[in-house]
Amino acid sequence: MEVLRLNIQYQLKVNIEEFFLRVWIQQRFDQKGFKIFSNIEQLLFKACTGKSHSEELDKVCEYFNDDFNIKNLISKLTTLRELFQSTSAGITPSVNSIKSSLLSLTSAQRVLLSEVSKLFKLLLVLPATNATSERSFSAVRIVLSHI
Repeated sequence: MEVLRLNIQYQLKVNIEEFFLRVWIQQRFDQKGFKIFSNIEQLLFKACTGKSHSEELDKVCEYFNDDFNIKNLISKLTTLRELFQSTSAGITPSVNSIKSSLLSLTSAQRVLLSEVSKLFKLLLVLPATNATSERSFSAVRIVLSHI
């Protein structure tokens, strides 16, 4: 009987853990900040490879509204592709490889890519998650450790 009770307690704990982890992980990554972070990152990666990035561009421009000149940004993203392909041929785009490409430019050349530089700076300073989700994860760990 004691073994059965312990087995039920264990199964209950496992099911609760799975439920909380599923819900909290979904909430952690289903935040507006994370989504815009992901859209900026994908916009830059797709621009570097020449893939269609209109969906990400629309979402970024909608979120930042008047912070970007859309026509200028579109032309600068095309220039970024050419720059990336000439400085990082054969490399899969990453934040570090894009940073290296941008840092290889002279200051005058960086001015020509001002909209892309602004977008890249936003990627670097925009938090991917917020403290609320981090605190909730800590609370779940506390609850689960007491079960």
